[in-house]
Amino acid sequence: MPENIQPEGEWRTRKRRIDPKLNACGWRLRKGTTAPLHRVFRTEEEETDNGPADYALWLDGHIVSMLKQDPNEIDKREFRKPKC
Repeated sequence: MPENIQPEGEWRTRKRRIDPKLNACGWRLRKGTTAPLHRVFRTEEEETDNGPADYALWLDGHIVSMLKQDPNEIDKREFRKPKC
């Protein structure tokens, strides 16, 4: 990494880069402990056999995808638009 680029922490990366893209695609964060009225939502820090996943994407009460941020894969200079 070039000297003039400081590493971005995981929390900041998630809140500034990943969360807005998930929101734009309709994967809103579930608030509280009950499932939202709409059937598409996401949760954070979902437990798995291999440790917590950063995100779980839910559809009709079932997890359809688990996401884990890999800080080595994020390039701060280019972050592509999601394909929703």
